[in-house]
Parts: sequence; C-alpha cells; structure tokens
Amino acid sequence: MYHLSFFAHALSLLMINEFEDSVLEPCTLEQLQVPGLCPFGLCYGENSTEPEACPGTVVLARYDYDVDRIPVHVGVLFAFVIGVSALGFFALRRLMRKAQ
Repeated sequence: MYHLSFFAHALSLLMINEFEDSVLEPCTLEQLQVPGLCPFGLCYGENSTEPEACPGTVVLARYDYDVDRIPVHVGVLFAFVIGVSALGFFALRRLMRKAQ
C-alpha cells in the first residue's frame, strides 16, 4: 500500500530535499538528558572524542529514505499525473457522449 500512495513518494522527495545537504547542530550533554530533545544522539568524527554536527543523512538513514531513488519517486509522481489526467479525460469524454 505504501508504494501505491503518491503522498509517500512526494514525502520521500521532500525529506531528501530537506536533509540531504543539511547539517544538524551537535547536542549538548544537557540536551541528551531530556527525552526527545536530541533524537539522533551524538555524532562523532573519525578521530574525535568531541561531539560534532551530524550530517542530515543521519535522518535519511534512520527513516530509510534512499537518495539514489529520486528518479524513481519523480517517475512515479509523473505516472500518477498522467494516469489521473487520462482517467479524467476518458470520464469526461464518456459523459459528453451520454449528453449528446
């Protein structure tokens, strides 16, 4: 059902657009103690023991949004537009034939 929803494909594109190139502010230890204030925890660099800013791809990975699937989402949305337009066209054509 998820793959049949155009909302899911649009939301995927919006999430990827928002978080792909963004950087999240690092959380302090005080923020970690409050539940929900720092949902992605601390991010550490390769050779660092100090918390650093987390890349937005952490959010995408957590919610399983794949950046490489952008063309698929655009194609599915385009197919929805074409499909709904075709259905509307044929429905109106049928109504016009009945009216004559």
